Amino acid sequence: MNVLLKVLSSLLFFLSGWVWKEVIGKNNHLNLIVLRTYFSVAFIAVTVSLIPNDSLGLFVQHFLKAPSYKVLQCFLICCFSFFGLYFYTKAIQKGRYTMVASLSCLTGFFAAVFALLFLGQQLNTFHLISFGFLTVGLTIYQWPKRSKTALPPIEFSDFKAAGKTRIIGFSRSKELFLIIMFSLIWGISFPLCLLPIQQFGVMHFTLFLELCVLLCASIIMGFTVGKYWPTISDQKVFWGCMLIGGLVAPASYLSNLTLASMPIMVNVLIALLFEGAVIIIGRLRFKEKLHWRDFYLIAMTLTACLLILL
Repeated sequence: MNVLLKVLSSLLFFLSGWVWKEVIGKNNHLNLIVLRTYFSVAFIAVTVSLIPNDSLGLFVQHFLKAPSYKVLQCFLICCFSFFGLYFYTKAIQKGRYTMVASLSCLTGFFAAVFALLFLGQQLNTFHLISFGFLTVGLTIYQWPKRSKTALPPIEFSDFKAAGKTRIIGFSRSKELFLIIMFSLIWGISFPLCLLPIQQFGVMHFTLFLELCVLLCASIIMGFTVGKYWPTISDQKVFWGCMLIGGLVAPASYLSNLTLASMPIMVNVLIALLFEGAVIIIGRLRFKEKLHWRDFYLIAMTLTACLLILL
């Protein structure tokens, strides 16, 4: 049963990522985070109100009566997790959906590394091979293209082509940086979430997490844009953010539920199920072009993520 719930959670997150790419365009990503989180908080709050023997009043009392250091711990973990969403939406906006969604499996890789370093998991040969695969994949992906030995006469079109190549190279380096940032943050916060879940329960923690996301996004938007309330530029943004909120609310709850009842590594493995669909959608829906290095990095990353689970 837990496996089915995790598959459903992964499916909902997969769909929400697709909608993110459809909606975000040139919009301010913080504005969309705030708007979508209003909807996700509303959906979860209504659910809490409808659950027997639970209410929003009990949710508030739960945190008021808990030890202050436990509440602070939960708050810090949730705020740290928010920055994963911050970099994820930037990656979705600036990068290619195919690469961002496919390489998000690095979250599992970093979660496993965190477990090795801080949760007492034993290092084995598969882990070392996994590190090697990822290192080789990243090195070849970022390796400068080999220059031609022949030096024909330089023309103006050559300067334009070289400039375009440098722009593409910089864009892909930024894309990879954003992917690594959100994967690293989520990879670390993923196992850490077990601590507040055990203290406050799955539903109350999920609601608290969304409230922290709303708080962090609103504050940063206030400092950077000068406004704390989201603006709705068109109906596509409104309905898109509502749909994302409706998808994320149950996905987050189910993810936290399975995290509390299943091994972290099993959670990560199930999350890799939709890699093929991601590539198909990226090519057909968003008309994204992939270089052989992109396919190579995806393959090496997936192999590394699978090996580190052994």
